[in-house]
Amino acid sequence: MMTYFKTGYCWLGLLLLLVSYLPLLFADKAAVKRLINFSFISKKGKWISFVISLCYIAFILIPFFIKRTDSIIISIIGYILFGFGVVCTLVGYGNYFSSKPDETITKGLYRFSRNAIYVSTLFMMAGEVVLCRSLVLGVLLAVHIVLQHYVILEEERFCEQTYGESYLAYKKRTPRYFLFF
Repeated sequence: MMTYFKTGYCWLGLLLLLVSYLPLLFADKAAVKRLINFSFISKKGKWISFVISLCYIAFILIPFFIKRTDSIIISIIGYILFGFGVVCTLVGYGNYFSSKPDETITKGLYRFSRNAIYVSTLFMMAGEVVLCRSLVLGVLLAVHIVLQHYVILEEERFCEQTYGESYLAYKKRTPRYFLFF
């Protein structure tokens, strides 16, 4: 058991999938529909979202074939990043699902990031990159971040049109990603 824990395969991709989708099963259908509605995104944005989904699937599958690092320090760093991402993803979903659909979400983690769920997922993925010490996963994470940025820009334009002044004020006081970014 201890040997598997130390050098087992990077099965965290499965946990990534479960954590990311499990809250959707318990949220009300209107909130889930709002979360997955990308009808406002351009055709190019939809293709980019498709590629992002492929990156995400690769993040789930590839680690099953990669052994985790033997380094205790690197493992601790990876688990901290991953665990932080898991907790923040769940909190972000809670903030999202408990908000009114016709208002800008500004509570909870959304006070610190306009894209709390995206940022939290990136922490999980970064933790997995560290644990697996995989160049392939590192490149996929970089591609995912660049492509996700494009989709986020489209979402921001939609929010500006939909929520108007309340979103513009929120945008001025809250970073797009985290801290100063």
